[in-house]
Amino acid sequence: MTIRIAGVLLGMCLFNISMSAFADELDDTQIKLEKERPQAMLIVQRWQLAHQNKNAEELTALYANQVDYYHQMMRREKVIANKSLFFKSEKRKFLS
Repeated sequence: MTIRIAGVLLGMCLFNISMSAFADELDDTQIKLEKERPQAMLIVQRWQLAHQNKNAEELTALYANQVDYYHQMMRREKVIANKSLFFKSEKRKFLS
């Protein structure tokens, strides 16, 4: 009985130690995300302005070489070509 209780207590101690380490990792991740938030917001704003201004050149600078474009992997050039066709077919609109 004493061995069982000691085993349970040891298990609880190990669980608390690992949960504490996990919480520290979460805190570090949250801190990192908060530091990166302003940069991410600037990228989103650049993307939105590029769409509003129908600026394919600016979009080209924002997209990676491979893009998940409506659940289909495409090269950046094809995505930009699609966006350019869309821009030409639409009257000037602002996305908000």
